[in-house]
Amino acid sequence: MQQSRIRPVTEKRSEPYFESVVFWGVGDRPKAARLCAILQGSSNLAANLYRRLFKSQATEAEKMRAARLSVVIISVLSLFVAFLMTDIISAYQWVLRISTTTLVIPFLAVMFWRRVTSKGCASAMLSAIVVTVICPLLGTGIDPVIPGMLT
Repeated sequence: MQQSRIRPVTEKRSEPYFESVVFWGVGDRPKAARLCAILQGSSNLAANLYRRLFKSQATEAEKMRAARLSVVIISVLSLFVAFLMTDIISAYQWVLRISTTTLVIPFLAVMFWRRVTSKGCASAMLSAIVVTVICPLLGTGIDPVIPGMLT
């Protein structure tokens, strides 16, 4: 285990209670970052997906219900992914695969095709996620990005 670089500095220059506060703040930072990402994703889903695609005249209570539901969905999916992944490299590769297949083609369509619609982009993104996730289960040996980009 690698020794902390902060501990020798804090032991020489501060009181023990200050060291506890510093390490509590540093140790709590990843948890706060995870919570912030979940809340940001929930806010984006409620504001962009729910309000723009499903119900444009949603009340504040309906938007709050959608945000709460999206927090549960994001948390459960994150937990599911955490149990499936064995190392950080494979998790990062899957993040890149999903983001590439869901964002590149809709972005290019928005930039260069005048008749593109938001529902068309959303359906392209959803189908790309499904194909990218299912492709490795078929055992074809093809990188899942290729069929995901072609959907």
